[in-house]
Amino acid sequence: MSSKEKTRDTLEPTVINDKLIRDYLRNYNREHQIYEQDNLPFAEFTHLGLSYQNIVEISHLEGLNRLQKLQLDNNLIEKIENLDHLVNLQWIDLSFNQISKIEGLDNLQKLTDLSLYANKLLDIEGLSNLPELNFLSVGMNNIQSHETLVGSLKQFKNLQVLIVKDNPFTREYQEYEKFIIKGLKNLKYLDYNIVDESLYKGIDVDMDMDDQGKKAAGQSLKDQTMRKLREANIEVAATLLERMKEDEYMKKLSQMGGQPDLWSKFEEDAKERYENFEVQMLTENDKRMDAKKICEQLMQEAEAKAEKSSIKILDEYNTQMKEAKNKSKDNQLSEDELVELMDDVALAEDKLLELEMKHVDQLQNQIEKNFSTQITEIQNNIDQYVSNYRESIETILGDYHVKLKEECTKEQSAFLQDIDGVTKRLEEEKKTDLYELLTESDGLNEAAEKSKEIQENLIKEMESKIQREYKNDTKQFVDKLKERVHERNRDVVKQIVALIPRLRNEIDLLRTAAKSEEYVDQLILTYSRKVPLKLQG
Repeated sequence: MSSKEKTRDTLEPTVINDKLIRDYLRNYNREHQIYEQDNLPFAEFTHLGLSYQNIVEISHLEGLNRLQKLQLDNNLIEKIENLDHLVNLQWIDLSFNQISKIEGLDNLQKLTDLSLYANKLLDIEGLSNLPELNFLSVGMNNIQSHETLVGSLKQFKNLQVLIVKDNPFTREYQEYEKFIIKGLKNLKYLDYNIVDESLYKGIDVDMDMDDQGKKAAGQSLKDQTMRKLREANIEVAATLLERMKEDEYMKKLSQMGGQPDLWSKFEEDAKERYENFEVQMLTENDKRMDAKKICEQLMQEAEAKAEKSSIKILDEYNTQMKEAKNKSKDNQLSEDELVELMDDVALAEDKLLELEMKHVDQLQNQIEKNFSTQITEIQNNIDQYVSNYRESIETILGDYHVKLKEECTKEQSAFLQDIDGVTKRLEEEKKTDLYELLTESDGLNEAAEKSKEIQENLIKEMESKIQREYKNDTKQFVDKLKERVHERNRDVVKQIVALIPRLRNEIDLLRTAAKSEEYVDQLILTYSRKVPLKLQG
């Protein structure tokens, strides 16, 4: 369930309190009939389930020292804390929360089952003091490295069930299952599948783990590098030289004696220019990612501020409602006060809707002005760097092709001067492609021209693709932010629209109760007048 759905029933986050705990224990007891009465001793219970309660922090669990099972999934918890005294815990479910770091579990030596599915974890550091861990679910987080994950879990000899799917590394490294199973040989289930020995295929099972670690480290570095290049949208630039060598004319021309040296010099110059370009692009991409993070952070802060303002409005009304209920109990609530309370509901509705509209405007302004201004400057820098890089590669490519044409002229001249000798040499060296070009009218120069055209097009396509992908990425991010604003606005308005009738209904119930009291009082008064005096008193 998404956070949007989790907060749909209320605008106010909650904390763990006696009422939540008592309600759960009472309902559980009624279902299982453990105690004869509902007045249950907290300290006796061994499990507690508080799912879907919009709980923002783990707290107020004092006195529950016998707990063995704690279920806090689908809440708004950001930090694992205040569990040190629950040393008997064996099972914890914290899935679908907002947790970014594993911590606060060091005292839970008996813990066997831990679920942190669908949180915000970057790694799984913080589990080292859980010797009995048997089940671990960390799927749908933001864990980047399968190597680091396996390294962290090797110490857990009892670990048999592991859930890791829907992390970034599961998408980027297709054979992650093999690596994990090789490193964690006691696993029985991985991502809900029974571990099959066939998954070992493709891995050297006799390989020493240290050697495997070195191999994995090398692969990890390569994977991380390519991931960074993809994030910066310059993978197409990193592979440009390889693709430039792949055209058929280039392959034929490479059979000329002097061409390999010419291309080697071009490659050397091009790589130097690419290295400078890569540094520039990665730097700008870091700025771009920071701008995104800051924008999202500011939006979250603005949303939290708006929620607090909404809660304040509702608290003011709830205070008035509480006073009205107290008066109703003492039969002191007048019709005028009920009318005034109904007006307060209308006023609260207006304030909530006005606040939400103002919040939407602020968020839209945040996206359009702050983020768009920052990202436009970064985009301009990126466009300039890409254009400069394209021009520099085109320049040295032009120099290469001038020299290549000279080489073609030499090769053609040598062939014409000694056709039989050159033909024999080419046959011995199996350079049939070059022979075909030499025997065609102006074949070498035409091949060089076509190769140049293909390579120049690859360079232009590279520039166009990088600039296009950056613009598309920015547009998608902005569209996503705007949709988030609109979606949140729709949900909040729906909540307000659903809330107001409930508030009015509460007032109607108070009015009905007041009228009932008046009716009973009138009935008693009428009846007392009709009954003989000797029966009164």
